[in-house]
Amino acid sequence: MLLIYFIILYYFNLFNLIIIFYNFILLYYFILNILLFYFNFFFILFYLSIPCMWFQPVKRLYPSMWLKQCFLYQVCS
Repeated sequence: MLLIYFIILYYFNLFNLIIIFYNFILLYYFILNILLFYFNFFFILFYLSIPCMWFQPVKRLYPSMWLKQCFLYQVCS
């Protein structure tokens, strides 16, 4: 009877440890998800600045009037 009790206790403890470990994994992914959500705005800002980088040579080569009406010209200057 005692042996059965210790076996049940052992497996219950093992099951608990698995649950706790899984909980930590979930917590890790939850925190990662939050961080990615907030860092996503920085990535969006970075990717929005890329057309500006491409637009710099165009601005120097063609400084005409229609270019000043361009959205990128107004944003990047």
